[in-house]
Amino acid sequence: MSGPNQSNVYTLETSGNNILTGCLMRGVFVSTDFGQTWAQTSIRAASVHAFSKSDSFTYCGTDNGEFFRSVSNGIDWTEINFPLLQAVQSLGSFGSKIFVGTNHLIFFSSDYGVNWNPTQNINNFISDLHVINDYTFAATYGNGIYRTTNDGTNWIQRGLYYQYLNCIDAIDNLMIAGADSFGLSLSTNLGETWIQSELDSTDVKAIAHINSSLFAGTWNDGVYYSSNHGLNWIQINEGLADVRIYSMTIAGNYIYIGTTGRNIWRRPLSEIIGIKNISSEIPENFKLHQNFPNPFNPTTTISFELTKSAYVELTVIDVSGKVCNTLVKEDLNAGSYSVDFSGAGLSSGVYCYKLVASTLENARNLASVRKMVLLK
Repeated sequence: MSGPNQSNVYTLETSGNNILTGCLMRGVFVSTDFGQTWAQTSIRAASVHAFSKSDSFTYCGTDNGEFFRSVSNGIDWTEINFPLLQAVQSLGSFGSKIFVGTNHLIFFSSDYGVNWNPTQNINNFISDLHVINDYTFAATYGNGIYRTTNDGTNWIQRGLYYQYLNCIDAIDNLMIAGADSFGLSLSTNLGETWIQSELDSTDVKAIAHINSSLFAGTWNDGVYYSSNHGLNWIQINEGLADVRIYSMTIAGNYIYIGTTGRNIWRRPLSEIIGIKNISSEIPENFKLHQNFPNPFNPTTTISFELTKSAYVELTVIDVSGKVCNTLVKEDLNAGSYSVDFSGAGLSSGVYCYKLVASTLENARNLASVRKMVLLK
């Protein structure tokens, strides 16, 4: 557990190598060491419910109606023009586009926040916003999902009627919406139709994902995990106190949750997702495969094959030779394996990943190295 002492952590965001947190009446804190320590930024004495990031900018809005922009991944902030002093409840951005949701209105900027225009009034509390190219989705607290394809000139209701929604996100073509009482709903056609997931009777307040792995933070039931795009769910509350969750993010090789009055908690992704045994059939050769996809942003999968049981270390190394992440460090039986790697906390560039296998029969270690490209 870490973070601003005894704070309600309304929102969490990963920006470059940094983690940002927005708190009740305490503004924005930033961590540059994956949650070990936190520093107060220039945004103080305000409640912060929303961050968003696109291109080189990170955005933040407060309940005082202030709007800020950062080019230093949340360390320094500059206040920019915002036309109406209304509490900012939600943010969504893509490229130069920004959408700001307030209690009942949505504002739009096409030029990184320099100029603003109100969109069509949908007269609902805007709990979350998500932008995918020309599609923008507004989650409302009490009247479902709205969608626009013309930057807010018209909003059209797109299902989940009368649901009290808290969050909305997307994995490729899969839309995910979290609501009070109704849990999680899924759409594979940009919100045209929705289906209820099996996580269907709890209050989902936050969503986070990496590859096909999806996490849901709830008000009363802790954290749920799905390894198959939300089809099936298990609770993963080992070591977690009885907390109410407001927010979630993934940074480096950790998942973080923000709570009400219980600060920020984190857990290694390797404890949850871990290495996958693809096949127990003994392969012909020791082999480290090229990661896929490559280039990648921010996640990729690394696969390898072992002809004998061995103590295995799989590490990611930067161009200076420094180990950035240790993905595997354990005894494994002969077989084929894969492991997911997230470069969310790293800068763009060329990295190496190195596989070393040590067996009792071999005086020499078996080793293989490949290159991969992180392109943000």
